[in-house]
Amino acid sequence: MALLWTISLCGLLSLTLSASPECDELVKPLVLTDSSAIHGKWIVLAALGEGTMQKYLGDMTSSWFEITPTSQEGKVLTRWGDRVNGKCLLGSLDATVSGNKASMIFEGVLHEGEYLQSCPDCLVFMDNSRENDVSSRYLFLSKKEGDLKESELETLKKQAECLNIAQETYTYGTTDLCPYEKVSTLQ
Repeated sequence: MALLWTISLCGLLSLTLSASPECDELVKPLVLTDSSAIHGKWIVLAALGEGTMQKYLGDMTSSWFEITPTSQEGKVLTRWGDRVNGKCLLGSLDATVSGNKASMIFEGVLHEGEYLQSCPDCLVFMDNSRENDVSSRYLFLSKKEGDLKESELETLKKQAECLNIAQETYTYGTTDLCPYEKVSTLQ
């Protein structure tokens, strides 16, 4: 009986934490009147979560992405450069942005997510995907410039806790980025 009571109490505590006023503040959606606030080049500094991208994120040492508008309403072009096992992997894809939500298909898998409020010069994206029977949930923290501060990483961890996202943590550097060439802003 004591075990059942302990399990119930732990369940209630986790529900209370995720519904706490602190969590309400930490997981507020980023208010976007249009997608221009997320345009530009961003450097990925941290990722948290678990799922099908674990090995890739663990082997990655640096990453950047660039979001540019297209001529189609609600569509953006996302280019990226990831340094994985010493090699540069470059790519691009179209994404749909509506409010603070974004969706894209990467390697045949639908990724849907939303942008969350964070530090003034940060961009936090919560990525949800499902491949076969495996669900993946990640939080990515990116900045246009500057290194990852310990306080920013701690806030990201608290956001993940509030969202009940597993906290396998990956951090990345701002040096040794893959080559970057600007693309035209309208496709």
